[in-house]
Amino acid sequence: MDEMQGMGAAAPAAGPDGAAPHVPFARPVYLPPVYTVPPDRLLLPDESRRMAWGDLARFAVLGIAVEILIVVVIRTLAVISFGELGEPSEALKDEFRRAMLLPTVALRSVGWITAVVLILRHRHQGPASIGLIPSRVLLDIPLGAAIVVLAYGLIALTMYTLFYLWPEVAEQMRENEQRIMAFVPRLTPWQFVFLAMLIGLYEETVFRGFLMPRFRRATGSWALAILLTTMVFTVLHSFDQTWPALIVVTILALLFSAVTIWRRSIASAIIAHALFDLSQFLGLYWLAGDKWA
Repeated sequence: MDEMQGMGAAAPAAGPDGAAPHVPFARPVYLPPVYTVPPDRLLLPDESRRMAWGDLARFAVLGIAVEILIVVVIRTLAVISFGELGEPSEALKDEFRRAMLLPTVALRSVGWITAVVLILRHRHQGPASIGLIPSRVLLDIPLGAAIVVLAYGLIALTMYTLFYLWPEVAEQMRENEQRIMAFVPRLTPWQFVFLAMLIGLYEETVFRGFLMPRFRRATGSWALAILLTTMVFTVLHSFDQTWPALIVVTILALLFSAVTIWRRSIASAIIAHALFDLSQFLGLYWLAGDKWA
């Protein structure tokens, strides 16, 4: 038995008075910190497909309510303005509509963004779920300007191709300019800056920030989300644009969608949208001159 013990590992010596032997603690092992990748909030990981369809339906209802409210407000202002004049002339009505452009855009932007905020609060979602990430803005500013340059290149290539195939398209584009000048008053350059920023902010927040991720969550496909968002965006612009101009709108929508998905932020799309609209307004401002009354 002693021989067998001698063949094994030596037992630790007993302490004084037969106490248990002292075994020193092992050296502590320091593990590197574990870094977890934060979830991509634009993918709406906490939202089911049914919830996404519900959010889209809620926004449709709230959006219609906002548009009805705008109509009521504008008609009320018209009654107040023309109450003592009887039936106003068409020229006076056109002047009133043009004067109401900025207030109408402001009301729509506040109303639509409020609808988005209410739905986000209902879902306990933050700004990242619509692509509002302030930390990326400094990188997105030059990228937004680059998107505008790319957009003009694609638009020029597309339009000149259409002009060659169907010369009447050029006339329809000129008609579209006349429509813009008839609908939009000739504001000051600084007013155009404000108008372009307002349109870029609320349209990108709604379409690329809110609708597109929820279409993706509802359908399971970015491609379908881009298609559906672009269709809605283009249809809503069809009320005051000629069909060749809607091709330009479609090109812009596709570019804004692509950069939003790539950057996981709508900052570049907002900047690009505002810069494009501003360049269009200021181009007409200087080229049309007094023709734009």
